[in-house]
Amino acid sequence: MGFDLKYLVVSITAIFISLGIGIFIGSNMNSDGFITDQQQILINSIEDKLTEYNNEHKNLIQINETLKQEIEKKDYYINTFYGKITHGRLNNINVVVIQFDDFETNYINEAVYDAGGDIVASIKVDSKLLNLSEQELREVNRLFHYSLSYERILDKLSFELIDYILKGRKTALIKYALKNQYIYSSFIEDNSVTPVDQIIITGGELSPNIEVSKSFISNMLESCKSNYIKVVGVETSNVEQSLIPWFIDNNISSVDNIDSLLGRLSLVMVLSGIEGNYGETDYANDLLPLGIY
Repeated sequence: MGFDLKYLVVSITAIFISLGIGIFIGSNMNSDGFITDQQQILINSIEDKLTEYNNEHKNLIQINETLKQEIEKKDYYINTFYGKITHGRLNNINVVVIQFDDFETNYINEAVYDAGGDIVASIKVDSKLLNLSEQELREVNRLFHYSLSYERILDKLSFELIDYILKGRKTALIKYALKNQYIYSSFIEDNSVTPVDQIIITGGELSPNIEVSKSFISNMLESCKSNYIKVVGVETSNVEQSLIPWFIDNNISSVDNIDSLLGRLSLVMVLSGIEGNYGETDYANDLLPLGIY
């Protein structure tokens, strides 16, 4: 946590320029014997202002150093107790992560594994699926003898995707999406299906048409609900398009700062059974779940 010195630099630069011009003019006029009291007052005023800004600059530096020390203390405290709080919280809990485009899932993996949980599969939905061209749409309809709109094809695929995750059913449409890299899957191809307890859906890095993304996720939520699977929404703190308000409207627990240690702590607590919307944005109910012990 710091402060922006750009305005201070600009102000000081302007003062130096003004001071230089004033001295230049004053020197020329003084050589001719025309320096006035008003000019001296102006120079004194500029010097006073420069002293004021210099003192303010020193104060801001001191404040920044104090804040840095406080942050270091906080980070030390969190790191010290994080492992003790999360240890074993997710034992015997199997999680599937559904990420959109290039969302960084390392934070999620770290939180789940450190708490004793297991990520049985990761599903990546590529951005091109949410931005199908007319030619791609015609090709899908031709191959599968459909006469469906883009929205209806996405609806069908989203339902079949959850069926694939929970029951291992790989339909012709799912096979096509995997083969053409509209979706990616880390599932091990065998005859067994590992039971899934919870699904994490990432937000923030979505289609430019966010309504298409919401519709796709909404169908997945409906499928999860009918199969009694809990869903958690997760974002980093610097997303351009937040889905947190939408998760809240759909009664989905969420974490909006998974890129921080506090966010990973919140995710573990939510996956362990505590509901709510946590993080650092205005949408969050609290920074952390209450009663984390």
